[in-house]
Amino acid sequence: LLQPGNYDTVQTLQGAPPSLLHYELPTHGVRLAFSPVGFVQVHGAGNAALVDRVLEWAGPLDGARVADLFC
Repeated sequence: LLQPGNYDTVQTLQGAPPSLLHYELPTHGVRLAFSPVGFVQVHGAGNAALVDRVLEWAGPLDGARVADLFC
């Protein structure tokens, strides 16, 4: 990807607008889309370990949803 100017100038090498990228935690059935200029956890293994530990500490959730809101 190239970004010759501000946020709105991000483009592929061919000059097209960039596609969405994805971040996954397959063991939890999570797939999140984000833009190439968006924020995503850069250490996937660390994030997965953190999510696993928090869910372990939370105990049985009986189908409840859990949100990872830490940035």
